[in-house]
Amino acid sequence: MSATTSESRKRKVEDSDSGAESGSDSGSEELDIVDVDFDFCDPSAGDFWAVKLSLAHYIEAEEYDAGSVADLVCAQHGIGSVVKANGQVVGYISAVNLHQDGVPGLESIKAYLKRKAIGANAGNKTLHKVLDNTEMPAGLILNYRLPNAPDQLATPLHASLFQELAEVSLEEPEFGFDNYILLTRSYRTRTAAATLDPDAPRAKRKKPSTTGDIQPFYVEEELYFKHATARYDFEVLDDSVEGKLTLDAVVDVVGHILIIPADAIGALVAEMDALVSEALEAQVEDF
Repeated sequence: MSATTSESRKRKVEDSDSGAESGSDSGSEELDIVDVDFDFCDPSAGDFWAVKLSLAHYIEAEEYDAGSVADLVCAQHGIGSVVKANGQVVGYISAVNLHQDGVPGLESIKAYLKRKAIGANAGNKTLHKVLDNTEMPAGLILNYRLPNAPDQLATPLHASLFQELAEVSLEEPEFGFDNYILLTRSYRTRTAAATLDPDAPRAKRKKPSTTGDIQPFYVEEELYFKHATARYDFEVLDDSVEGKLTLDAVVDVVGHILIIPADAIGALVAEMDALVSEALEAQVEDF
């Protein structure tokens, strides 16, 4: 599979991390304003290590060939974008054909998806039908950003990806996906961090009951949940994320497999800008 695109289609996005002034009788305080330029670039061989590192824990496996998937992402120059700040990769988005031959990492991912789907909902065969029907191309969406990368990047990244796929598929039908699959994770708060005794042995700490709804790590993925026609939830057994302690709480991480039909993508992208703006406003209010 191959794809090409013009560099002019990629662009620069500016993000301002700004504070607000607050005044009182005793004076005022002004927070610093930080301007960061984010460059949207075509994937290239130079991005291999950053992409491979992000995929290292994509599935729960002691070993799988993440490098073969990273190679595929970087070779698809006309599909997807890599976001860079000061020359460093801070995120990317891509979609790969799950029926692509000769990519060991994809075979591991497909086996993982099937295994988790059976465990989550053995009666729902939708995923198996999508993965087994090679006559209907299925696209695996790879969506990644560093934690400090702004959510405002989401809309242009997704809009660009799906526009590119539509254009490339005119000449390369294998990119005309009938369904998209998103393998992602979310979190839910188990307990406030302040209630934990840091000196207590782990085995003796009381495990509080889980409360609250799940929250996607990337705000825009709420729309994938909304438009999914099939969903599989499962426990994440990776010790590196289970019961993760943050500054505010202990959170449990939940895995999800979402299947989104291609005809839902237009609405999904159209709703994204408003969702991201709403989330940003909520963050400002909390601050």
